[in-house]
Parts: sequence; structure tokens; C-alpha cells
Amino acid sequence: MAHFHIKTKKRRPYLYVREIARVDGKPKVISQIYIGSPEKVTGLLGGKGTDILNLKVEEFGSLWLAHQIDRDI
Repeated sequence: MAHFHIKTKKRRPYLYVREIARVDGKPKVISQIYIGSPEKVTGLLGGKGTDILNLKVEEFGSLWLAHQIDRDI
């Protein structure tokens, strides 16, 4: 399941989206995608991030979405 993870480097926070799964009975990070600083994410949520040129789409929660669609039908 994907979740937000905050890493601190040189006393500054950085946001990542991580997906963790069990491999051989132990939790392991399957994928990790850098989102940005908290200020950047807050600006994007507030509608101030209109200068985004590149968008990388990752597939998260497709099983959950399929279940929601099936439940709604």
C-alpha cells in the first residue's frame, strides 16, 4: 500500500510516496517517488503550481479503484 514518507536531509524535510510489500516475510520498499518539499506540495494544493511542465504518472491503488467501481455498479 502506498503512503507518504518524510525524509529529513540536512535538517530539511522532503516528501516521498512509498509502496511497501512483504518479500520473504519481511517488509521491503517496492517503489519510492520523490514529490517535493512541503512548501512545494502546499503550493500545488493551493493552486499556485501552474508552471508544471512534466507529469509522471505512477499506478497506485488500482486494485482499490477496481473494487470501488465494482461496488458502485
